Amino acid sequence: MGVHPLRQTVVAGLAAAGLAALPSTAYAAWPVSELERVGYCTTAATDPDALTRSVGALGLGTPATAPIAVLDSGVDADVPELAGRVLPGLDAATGTPVSGDLDGHGTAVAAVAAGVPGGISPSSPILPIRVFDPSGDSTADTVARGIDLAVAKGASVINLSGAGAAADAAPADIALVTAAINRAFTKGVLVVTASGNTGDGAPQVPANLPHVLVAGSTGWSGGRADFSSTGPWVDLAAPAEGITVSQPRALCQSGYASVSGTSFAAPALAGAAAVVSQVRRALTVQQRFELVRRAAADIAPEGRDDETGFGLLDVRRGLSAPAPARDTSTEVDDDPYWVRGARGKRHPAALRRSRRFKATGSVSPAKDPSDVYPVRLARGERLTASLRVTDRADALALAVFAPSSGDFDVTRGVTRRLLADAGGFSAAPTLRLRASRAGTYYVAIQAADPQDPDEPDAAVPATQAYRLTLAKQRAPRTGRRR
Repeated sequence: MGVHPLRQTVVAGLAAAGLAALPSTAYAAWPVSELERVGYCTTAATDPDALTRSVGALGLGTPATAPIAVLDSGVDADVPELAGRVLPGLDAATGTPVSGDLDGHGTAVAAVAAGVPGGISPSSPILPIRVFDPSGDSTADTVARGIDLAVAKGASVINLSGAGAAADAAPADIALVTAAINRAFTKGVLVVTASGNTGDGAPQVPANLPHVLVAGSTGWSGGRADFSSTGPWVDLAAPAEGITVSQPRALCQSGYASVSGTSFAAPALAGAAAVVSQVRRALTVQQRFELVRRAAADIAPEGRDDETGFGLLDVRRGLSAPAPARDTSTEVDDDPYWVRGARGKRHPAALRRSRRFKATGSVSPAKDPSDVYPVRLARGERLTASLRVTDRADALALAVFAPSSGDFDVTRGVTRRLLADAGGFSAAPTLRLRASRAGTYYVAIQAADPQDPDEPDAAVPATQAYRLTLAKQRAPRTGRRR
């Protein structure tokens, strides 16, 4: 029985689930979401274990994990399902302590991730970081600071249940949030977000950004919920239509509400990621990322698809499936920025002490668009780079950028410092280059764009594995010593 609709942000579509609109002094406005779901207070949690049973998490006896950071409206520490596990909260905009929940959205998200009963990882602490104001609005710089705060406070997983039209996001804002996500990834922290509630394939931020785990929603029929946004960035789905969640009693006297929206699919995935990160600690962050996104039971359409990704979340698969192949490359390595300077220690230059280098790796159009290898060459030395795509039905691009390349020339498609390329996409591209001066050059392997504007529904591979070989020859002598 419904008592009354939840207040503003839930009735208006759980607007806190969107990264939204107040412009900051430094950055243009982050887009407002259009999450038109409605939530209602209910008398009780009629089946508290329905979610965990449906995604294979019931009875796992999950271990204590590092905190799950909930970047949202706050979390009510008095909710019984979260008792004793809500850490002191912070306001990302100011860095100051906060407590409570502005509108119930963050509490609902936290309960899905870690509530007892009903949460996916019921022993996880919750770290509330407020990124939304009382109107459910935020800015890109607040979100980026929230991600950095979560990493600094020891979170293993960050849940950001938000979505907004990528077309409305300023390039500076996209770059800012992308950089924060990548910083988290390099520290071993996974960022999880919602696919969005537009019900179509229009790109949504932050779901369409690299190195983000994205959850869509299944509906009553078991397939994709009609409101759940689609696209090549969707990793898997979890039930999030008409589910019962915990609420502050100030909003719902019963302490429960029935809600719908991909905002509540994301924390199911975040809870699973926390469990997998704890149980399978020997895996690299890239292996955990790939394992978690594939921890699903296939549902229609068959195979990986833009409707529900790899299928319905299955936590047990994430705990028992074989470890993904370990790349020679170390993520993040998408651009020169990530493989030089202080970050270069994780990415030593190839061919510095040898004349041949081999690596195995993978890229993903939607998740990891490029791999960059720094290569040390002396003046006049000749470089040969050859790539072999493991699945010859796939194709990748191969290029070499100059030592003077800008930090993000590769992913931004800046060609001013492009010295050589293999002539487009191929299953076996090869190129050759003679170094005009000594320095560190950047060999870039690039996947195609995740979505073709002319064919937005065209399928793209989830990952593309490759083998890279680099070889150099000494510079030819130009004269004889007398």
